[in-house]
Amino acid sequence: GDKIMIKDTVSIFIFIGSGADPSIVATKAFRKLRRFCRVSAMSYLPEYLDEFDVMVFPGGTATWQARTLGEADCLRIKQFVEAGGGFVGICAGAFLGGQKVQSRKQSWPDYFPLNLLPTEFSIPPAQGLVLLKGDWNKYNIPMFDSESVECWYFNGPIFSNVPDSVNVVCTFDTVPNNWRKGIKNKFLNNAAIVNGFYGNGKVWLCSPHPEKGVPNGPMAGDASLPMDILDDFTIFMVLDATDRVNLYDFNDSGFFE
Repeated sequence: GDKIMIKDTVSIFIFIGSGADPSIVATKAFRKLRRFCRVSAMSYLPEYLDEFDVMVFPGGTATWQARTLGEADCLRIKQFVEAGGGFVGICAGAFLGGQKVQSRKQSWPDYFPLNLLPTEFSIPPAQGLVLLKGDWNKYNIPMFDSESVECWYFNGPIFSNVPDSVNVVCTFDTVPNNWRKGIKNKFLNNAAIVNGFYGNGKVWLCSPHPEKGVPNGPMAGDASLPMDILDDFTIFMVLDATDRVNLYDFNDSGFFE
């Protein structure tokens, strides 16, 4: 098809305040996004959120992120999404955007989590490589050829009792390499990545870390998936939350220019 110029047509906010891992900005997926989109990585919420198309909340510690933002800014995020803005939460960011909490801790602030999607989650302590099993074609996700995909996981939320109003994009097909006894049943066949709408805004909650690629080291296991594929999936989530997936050529792993 015809090439299109997209410079500055997508505006992305990335939260890197206390409780958020700022290294997300340096990942290959977000470096690529920075070349073709307007990306603002900030430690606070700016005054005018309507300048952005999508907000990204990375890994880290979700309750710290919420406390850093405070109740008023958490409400502003919800209003932003309800009005049509996109939301992508990865790991801790996925906790932040969820709704119900199994064994909720009383020390958590009343405004946490944000209740963007009605997804009940648990917090099993585990790290390592996991297999994600998904019907990728059902959700028009073009970069995965096989049903199961390897991805890095680090203490992300495990979604259960997901209602029909929320899409289960993929489930955990294995447990992480480094996991504690007794948590196997919390992983297998439970949702790892979900999406849906809060008001008019598209929400992606992603428990694992596709932006980090496949890890190396003793917990990595047998990693065979090309790094660019996971980068492209990360980019897909961000662009899909803005309804602009057509701006990226997933056959060539690059933006149209």
